[in-house]
Amino acid sequence: ILSKTKADLIEFGDVPAENISVVLNELNFPYSPFSKEQIDSVWQRHKLPPAEEGLILHIGGGQWYKNRLGVVGVYKEYVKRTPQPLPLWLVGPKPTGPLADLIASIPPAGKVIHLQGVDNEVVQALYSKASVFLFPSLAEGFGWPIVEAQACGCPVITTGEPPMNEV
Repeated sequence: ILSKTKADLIEFGDVPAENISVVLNELNFPYSPFSKEQIDSVWQRHKLPPAEEGLILHIGGGQWYKNRLGVVGVYKEYVKRTPQPLPLWLVGPKPTGPLADLIASIPPAGKVIHLQGVDNEVVQALYSKASVFLFPSLAEGFGWPIVEAQACGCPVITTGEPPMNEV
């Protein structure tokens, strides 16, 4: 049961294991799969770019452990090996520096779409529309985006490290 959280509390909080009970988090928004009609409605209202074939989704901040360089690196390799790659949709801070440079180096068949400042309804539509949620995070406290994606029926690709593999 979320051994990563418990282990962190023992290590960093110096709390004896027998004094710890892990209480699982609830979603802070009622994420669930949207119907095609609901997705289409959100797409139209928010004037989102077309994504009829599907999309690869990543949602995350600019913190080092979110591994956005890893996300784009994986996507670049996917584009090199796939005749008609799906676009990568990055939700979070605007790519700058090395991340922007890596995006610029993606072969022409690939496409990266960036969004920021979207509301929960758009996030729910993105999770519901995505072919896969790519989240190779290096560290997390809990892994909210993984739970949110799964609640919307979106398959998740992540690392084998706790808490990602526990969520």
